[in-house]
Amino acid sequence: MRVPLALVLLILLLGCTGTGGRSMSSSSSENCSVARDAALAASLSSARILFGHQSVGGNILRGLEEITAPVGGIPLREWDPSAADLPRGILHFRVGTNGDPASKIRSFEKMFASAPAAELDAAGFKFCFDDFDGRTDVRELFGAYEQAVTRIHEGFPRLRIYHLTVPPTTRDSKARRVAKWLLRRPSSFRLNRDREAFNRLLRAHFGDDGLLFDLAALEAEVSPAAAMGMKKGGVLYLSSRFTDDGAHLNETGRRIIACRWMSFLAGLVSPPSSEEESR
Repeated sequence: MRVPLALVLLILLLGCTGTGGRSMSSSSSENCSVARDAALAASLSSARILFGHQSVGGNILRGLEEITAPVGGIPLREWDPSAADLPRGILHFRVGTNGDPASKIRSFEKMFASAPAAELDAAGFKFCFDDFDGRTDVRELFGAYEQAVTRIHEGFPRLRIYHLTVPPTTRDSKARRVAKWLLRRPSSFRLNRDREAFNRLLRAHFGDDGLLFDLAALEAEVSPAAAMGMKKGGVLYLSSRFTDDGAHLNETGRRIIACRWMSFLAGLVSPPSSEEESR
C-alpha cells in the first residue's frame, strides 16, 4: 500500500515531538560543585583517556567543557595516532560511521596499532542510537565487540577499557507511531528494545568491575541499579527534559551527564588508596 506523502507529513506535524518515559527516580547527577569539579578536573587533566564517539558523545564533551570552565577546564584534544608524545587529558576521535556499528569496532581497535597507545590510562567508545535500525543482530554485534576488547587487552594488559551503554531516544508520540507504521519504519519502542538488549549484555559482562558507564540509564533518569534489575524485554526512553530533538542532549542533559561521566572517568584513573593496595 502506497501512502500519500502529504498524509504522512500531516501526521508528523500533528505529533512531531516524542515524549520521554516517566522518570523512575529523580536524577542524582545534579550534584556538581566548583570544589568537586576542580578536584576531578585536576585528576583527569593529568591522565590520558581515549574516547571514541559521534554526536551524543560530542554533546557530553561540550557539557564537560561547560561545567569545568569555571575551574580551568580539562584538556580535550583530538587523538593524533602519529604524534611522538601523547598529551594528557581526554583524547577523542570520531569513531566509525553511524549506522555501521561494526565499523566502530574496527575503528576503535585500529587506534591501538600506533605506538602512543601504550601510554594510555583508559580507553573506550560508545555506539550511537543510529547503530540499531531494527535489523541489527544484537548478539552478533556484542560478540564482535567482546572479541575486540579481548584482543586489545592481550596487547595492552594494563590498559583500563571502559564501556558505555547505548543511548535511547524518546518515546514516539501517537501520531509519530502511526506515521512510522504507514512508512513501515520501526518504532522507538522496537529500536530502544534492541538497544536495551545490547545494554543488558554489557551490564551482564562488565557491570560488576567498575568499568561500565550506564549512559542509557542516566539519560532515562533511572538509577543504574534499577536498569541492571530490569526484566528481559524492558525498555528505557530518553528523558524529555534532556533533549530538544528526541535523540541528542540539550544543555540540561549534557551538563548532568557530563557531571556523572567526569566522576566515572576520575574513578578509573585515580591511584588506588593504601588500603586498596594492601589487599
